[in-house]
Amino acid sequence: MFQNPNLRKKLIYIIPAIVILWSQYLIYVVGPFYLTRTDPEMPYLLNGLNCAILEFNRIGHIDHPGTPFQLITGLFIRITFLLFGQGPIVEDVISRPEFYLTAASVMLTILTAFIILWLGKIILRSGGHFFGAIILQTSVFLSTVLINIPIRYIPD
Repeated sequence: MFQNPNLRKKLIYIIPAIVILWSQYLIYVVGPFYLTRTDPEMPYLLNGLNCAILEFNRIGHIDHPGTPFQLITGLFIRITFLLFGQGPIVEDVISRPEFYLTAASVMLTILTAFIILWLGKIILRSGGHFFGAIILQTSVFLSTVLINIPIRYIPD
């Protein structure tokens, strides 16, 4: 059954789709960020906002590995504002932080799914080890920490 190369190429799309569905399910079940999440979601959002408006000197937390994540958050804020913005960007993000955190979380999930898909394709191309590709793709589900990470907006 798994000897057909075309079937293999199609099956490696399943795990990234499950990652997206699982993440969206967790975000829905857990509820708003302000109810269940703690620091650092808001600092990442606010520092990402500073990146989005190109005010890099206003970033208050630059001495940690999450700094590139703040830049990505700034990009996510820009994309979200371009599509759904209401008024000036700073006022919109401050008045609707849950909306922007959720949108950024969805974009981060999609980025993660693409990376997992890319990983599966690389494994298939390098040697055609279908089960190896599936095992690597499912590694995000092998730890209770990784299973629950989509409910947080953190660089981990």
